[in-house]
Amino acid sequence: MKAKTKEGNQYGSKVFDLTYNSDGEINTSSILDNSLKGPKILDNDSRNLKSLVPFSLKDATMFLNGEASDESEINDYATVIYYHEETKMIFAYSNGGENKGATEGRIKAIYYDSSDPFTPVKVVLNTDYQDNGGEGDEFQISGSELQYLFSVYGEFEVDDKIAIVWEKSGSDENATYTVVDVVGDY
Repeated sequence: MKAKTKEGNQYGSKVFDLTYNSDGEINTSSILDNSLKGPKILDNDSRNLKSLVPFSLKDATMFLNGEASDESEINDYATVIYYHEETKMIFAYSNGGENKGATEGRIKAIYYDSSDPFTPVKVVLNTDYQDNGGEGDEFQISGSELQYLFSVYGEFEVDDKIAIVWEKSGSDENATYTVVDVVGDY
């Protein structure tokens, strides 16, 4: 996908209309259209990637947290997957991602904007390895669609079990994790 065509463009941008980030990695947001399916949860009951996609994995191109991967690694580590049937591409995310990943757990708290009490700005998850007394993992919420999902009118509330796909910004000491997608009811 990163190979250059004779015109000097990256192969994926010409064939699949993909875009690339500044590191030369595929910008998965560039194929986020109606043909990308997911998110789908890989949990303890469904650690079988084959059962979650409608195509053979033999010819699939797989990524875990933006890096090339394989079925075994995704089955072992991924929390959430997306797939693109036409290109047979699988994008998986785990808690081990450096700049993008996924975390599952129970909602411990939802915080709202002080100037607008109907707009959630942060969600705190207690992951499976944390007890309810812990601080939990914090994720910023931006974008009206995601804010609605965590609002008093939305789908998710405290104690719901969910998986969040996130992006990290900032250095490790000052890192901020922002919700990119969410799935629940599993």
